[in-house]
Amino acid sequence: MPNFVPMSRLAIAIGNTHIKLGLFADQSLINTWQVRTNQLQQLARLADELAGLPCAIASVNPEVVTPWHHWDHTWLLGLPDIPLPNTYPSLGLDRAVVGWAGGQIYGWPILVIDLGTAISLTGLDQSGNFRGGAILPGVRSQFRSLHQDTAALPLVTQITAEINPWGQDTFSAVCSGVVWGVSAALAQYIQAWQQLAGSGVIVITGGDQSLIYTHLIQILPADQSLIKSDLIKCDPNLILAGINLLSLARDKINKTDC
Repeated sequence: MPNFVPMSRLAIAIGNTHIKLGLFADQSLINTWQVRTNQLQQLARLADELAGLPCAIASVNPEVVTPWHHWDHTWLLGLPDIPLPNTYPSLGLDRAVVGWAGGQIYGWPILVIDLGTAISLTGLDQSGNFRGGAILPGVRSQFRSLHQDTAALPLVTQITAEINPWGQDTFSAVCSGVVWGVSAALAQYIQAWQQLAGSGVIVITGGDQSLIYTHLIQILPADQSLIKSDLIKCDPNLILAGINLLSLARDKINKTDC
């Protein structure tokens, strides 16, 4: 086993499409890995290298079972483990983790936008209470739907950072419709959230966060206070940080009880 930094621990987030792993020393993220949920064989060697470390897993995909699921020192998180008031029983575990983590790291009120297979928005008020949110089809999901549900539209798999809203061919028109459409929808949600919660940080996370952030900034009004105050943050590893913080808090409680 490699020589890890003392108090190293592993955080694993299992989504619909990807598995993200983060190696932490206390609250510092040391390394990350990502594999697709249909390529679990790639985890075997990594599990051997990281054997012996305490591990916490948050999963929204019960069909995915990793080598860490069978470890004695693995904690499988559930929604009751997230100290987020005013939630409902079917709230996605990933939304609960990133919402709670966003508040812990950036303060309240906060709106977390997670751009994954599905796009979720999770709002917490100034007291840290869950205030609701929304779920939209993700960027890649929309590309697949347009391709599968039509006879001639191409499947978009690669997206450039700069997308002209006025596409000059079918491929670029599909890119524009999805990326600019998602960005415009999120801009409306952000403005609605500000009316509800007032000032506060907007955190964008998930696999498509950098792509959508670029276009979202162009859509929001130039005098938007969020832009002026640098209140829109990109945090690609927010869910891993949240899992780690929950694991640290659990260990602290367990030590106190002893």
